[in-house]
Amino acid sequence: MAGSMYSLTCTVTGAERLTGSTITYQWFKDGVMVSGQTMETFSFTPLSFSDAGRYTCQATVMSSLLSGSITNTSCNSEDVTLTCK
Repeated sequence: MAGSMYSLTCTVTGAERLTGSTITYQWFKDGVMVSGQTMETFSFTPLSFSDAGRYTCQATVMSSLLSGSITNTSCNSEDVTLTCK
């Protein structure tokens, strides 16, 4: 409901088994990067009608045990729909 608080969380599992791993996050709204949203949780305070859309999180795991990095762009795809009541 518009005006209330709402949050989305991007959960990465298994990275804790990689020694010295670092996880970075980037959130997207309708396929477009949301500037400044680089934390595990994306909070809307307060939620407004302009926040409606499809959100995805890109999580990248980096570790000294990997020759590169692992990126998952399908983490936590969720539609945020707001309606008038």
